[in-house]
Amino acid sequence: MPSRCSAGERGTYDYSTSITKPLPELESCLTSLERVRGVLRVIVLLVAPPSCETSARARVGSICRSHPGLNPLIIGDGEASVISHAMARVMRGLPGETVSLRGYGAIKNMGLAVASVFGHDCVVFLDDDEVALDEDYLVRAVYGLDTLTRQNLRILAKTGFYINYADSPYADMPYRWSEALLVEGRRLQRLHA
Repeated sequence: MPSRCSAGERGTYDYSTSITKPLPELESCLTSLERVRGVLRVIVLLVAPPSCETSARARVGSICRSHPGLNPLIIGDGEASVISHAMARVMRGLPGETVSLRGYGAIKNMGLAVASVFGHDCVVFLDDDEVALDEDYLVRAVYGLDTLTRQNLRILAKTGFYINYADSPYADMPYRWSEALLVEGRRLQRLHA
């Protein structure tokens, strides 16, 4: 949940949420996840400027406490620093900050690292401004993992939306796979928004 101290400013990420917003997106997201089958744990990556991380953590903590069935875990700067240092010791020689709460890719890597610490072998990322549409959200999200593609390659990861407008996990053939996934993802976002 990207946070900021003052209202109305645009943040570094897609958007940011004021810590004083009456009904933040995170509340809607977590409420939607309560009816989803198979949720083992929700990891909330708290991205906030140092000047207001304490306030943001208090606000996010309050929201998470109202959803105890999701077993939420908040990862802020303190926890992220410990994980980042541990990863740096294990993966010596990698340049840059590969696991942190700064930078889109490094934030996703942090989510993967935290999930790995808890022994989870499957992770579904969901931004706080998204909601799960029904109880089978996770079933459809992981559909196809560990299966073979038409080229006999094992599917170990997926990105973007996972079912297209025709309720199919396959991309339309006129496009290259990665381009079709992005095109279908945008189309699905408009249909379900």
